[in-house]
Amino acid sequence: GDLRELHSCPIRRSSDLVLLQAEGSGIRWLLDGKPLAAGNRASWLPWPGRHQFQLTNQRGEVVLSCLRTVLLKNKP
Repeated sequence: GDLRELHSCPIRRSSDLVLLQAEGSGIRWLLDGKPLAAGNRASWLPWPGRHQFQLTNQRGEVVLSCLRTVLLKNKP
């Protein structure tokens, strides 16, 4: 079926790796309009700038779109 439940992105951060998760079938993850992953989970190593995440369903329709801005932190 279609996406049944969607967790906000990102749902968890481990070190610098961002882990994304959604429930459903036929899910594809796009980052800045390019394929990132297929399936219920995706991971991404963030880099500075503004980025758009999108999830598509089995029909290729965008069912979620969110923007994230990554800022470069100055080391103390």
